[in-house]
Amino acid sequence: MASDQKAKKTYSFQQKEQILKDHFVHGLSISAISRKHQVNAVTLYNWKKMFMTSQKPSKSPELTPEEIAKLILENEALKKAVADLAINKAILKEANEILKKKLPLPAWFRSPKK
Repeated sequence: MASDQKAKKTYSFQQKEQILKDHFVHGLSISAISRKHQVNAVTLYNWKKMFMTSQKPSKSPELTPEEIAKLILENEALKKAVADLAINKAILKEANEILKKKLPLPAWFRSPKK
């Protein structure tokens, strides 16, 4: 049996802005806009909330080759820093295990027996 479901339509920021313009500029109700553009009213309310609480997404700026090279170097440095921290953590974990096996805990550190 064939399904009559419509494919989910996606709208760009500009399309959403244009559809909601009827509400903000012309004062049409959300339900009227919903019928006019065949978009669910709940979706329009969500878009309206998004427009009221957020800024228009900016276009990603074009990066120069120098900026890209700088970001690559910064990324490499951060990777090395994370690797060093991981190694230090492993060393400390191993040292902690060795100390647990060799030295008993002092009396003041042990929990009292019940």
